[in-house]
Amino acid sequence: MWLLILLFFAFALGGEVKVLYQDGRVGVVSEQALKTLKSQVLYTEKPKRLWLKDEVLRSSSIGVWISGQSSYSLPVKAGQTIGFSSINTQVSFSGPCTQAGNLLSCISDGTLSISANSPDGRLILWSETHPLSLLPNSYWLGTSARLSGRTGSGVLVAVVDTGIDLCHPEFEDRIVLFYDAITGLELDRNAIRQRRQAGDCDYDFGGHGTAVAGVLAGKSGIAPGAEIVVINVVDSRGIITDAYVIRAIQYLKNKKQTLGKPMVVNLSLGNTYGPADGTGLLDLVIDQYSGPGLIVVSANGNEGHLPIRAVVENASSVSIPVSLTSGIPFEVWYGGNSSYRVELCDSSGRCAVSQRGQTPTLNLTCVNSITHQSYPFNGKVFVDFDHSCSGSYTLRLSLISGPPSRVDLFGGFEGNSFGAYTVSDGRGGYLYTVSQPATAKKTISVGAFTSKALSTGSMAFNSLGMLAYFSSRGPTVDGRIKPDITAGGHVVYTAWEGGSYGHESGTSFSAPATAGLVALMLEVNQNLTPEQVKDLLCQNALRDSAVGSTPNNFFGCGKAQTVSVASQPFGDQPSSWGQSTSGGGGCSTGGSGYIWPLLLIVTLLLMRRLKGMLYP
Repeated sequence: MWLLILLFFAFALGGEVKVLYQDGRVGVVSEQALKTLKSQVLYTEKPKRLWLKDEVLRSSSIGVWISGQSSYSLPVKAGQTIGFSSINTQVSFSGPCTQAGNLLSCISDGTLSISANSPDGRLILWSETHPLSLLPNSYWLGTSARLSGRTGSGVLVAVVDTGIDLCHPEFEDRIVLFYDAITGLELDRNAIRQRRQAGDCDYDFGGHGTAVAGVLAGKSGIAPGAEIVVINVVDSRGIITDAYVIRAIQYLKNKKQTLGKPMVVNLSLGNTYGPADGTGLLDLVIDQYSGPGLIVVSANGNEGHLPIRAVVENASSVSIPVSLTSGIPFEVWYGGNSSYRVELCDSSGRCAVSQRGQTPTLNLTCVNSITHQSYPFNGKVFVDFDHSCSGSYTLRLSLISGPPSRVDLFGGFEGNSFGAYTVSDGRGGYLYTVSQPATAKKTISVGAFTSKALSTGSMAFNSLGMLAYFSSRGPTVDGRIKPDITAGGHVVYTAWEGGSYGHESGTSFSAPATAGLVALMLEVNQNLTPEQVKDLLCQNALRDSAVGSTPNNFFGCGKAQTVSVASQPFGDQPSSWGQSTSGGGGCSTGGSGYIWPLLLIVTLLLMRRLKGMLYP
């Protein structure tokens, strides 16, 4: 994973674009092919970076209690990357490591000096490249899956991730298909057997996919009898984009029909960009392809403790402090009946200025480009800042015309943050931090709670059974409660690339725990719909004093556990599905059957308006 972090800052997306065809389909095409498809395309959008959802405790990690002024010395190695997160703690670093956002990159061997101050706080450190000197935190899954007597037999579980270790003993001979969504490489079960026999095992970029698959369908996982389909969505530079995932989901839909078996798809990846209301292109693809016997499960995100989202309600003029990391774009979304001038300025007054319908002014030279245009699916306007800025800046919003509207600010990834207008959850974290594609209407989005502790004094020890501090909170921009449900994700013991085992944590691992439960359900009834699966999970969810009144934006409808499923088909619509989640009761996200008829209407209304915007 550390290689992905290093590559991120030098990466510029290009070569492919996401497109909306005039017939309502979403696809991915090359920029060259787009020239010949111009007459068929209504809307284009560049790919957006996605992030794997386990950065908190990927490898060696430390949970430090801070009481008063404290100093620490941590031995580090050249090339080591250390992530950190402070809770109610002021912290600073000195020594051989450079800081960019919440990441430390060590350029030589030495000692990292840490100064922290808090009356009662926590400092979490994690390293994915070298071991730290203290015991890491860990998590354990508690779904009672083994008590069901089911294994997921006859069900396909698709891991859309970084690949897999073909030879890990956890999977034996159950990997039936491997597909590389970037290169097009496809291996069937016989080809996989041949490569295993030849010792050609390493088809995982960084180990994340192997760990996720271990939780979902390893011998010690939730669905040890399921057949595993692996889709690699990491390119040769270590990059994952939503365009790659769109291609993967389209491939899986076709393969499910060919193989004739029910399928659950796990997505332990995402970002915190807009629109976060279910109308993003990846969200729409999930909603389009999900259906009876094809269920998508998504990690809710690991940004719940970060000021990575801000919401400005109906302001005519506002200034917002922002902290930026080079190479990580951020976005501004506002109502389509309004027009705002959006400015990013440094402390010397140099600004990059954008207004809809006008050419941006880029006097702030670290801003590479600004996209400022209408979005066809929700009637809003989005502003995307592509930049190489690092440090503290001011974002200014000034209403030019129309009524003031709600403005949503999206930081994208850890490393960007907002100094005002974040929405506190009352627990030391932040609302609206749910990741895409967990915002899709038909996905099952999964948060994480602490289910195991390795040592007294650790974060896990002191929050056992409670929400994991990093687990992203809802709601979505359109007001739906997220996550839908939670599972153990704060310290999970699972397969590691290279045939070993270790502890992991993040919603990357609560998601496959829930996906495994879905596989057990599909073993009994292969025609379950996403609505029925969610309804059953919620009806059977565990609720305790930590969960509180449900549904809520921390635990959703509770903690996931194994579900008894009738083998006979259900009715068309479970009773609770589609109810409003703005009040108490229920446990739903709303249906999405309306979306494609609506898209056709939107297409007709916006074709002329967008034609000139897309191809000036």
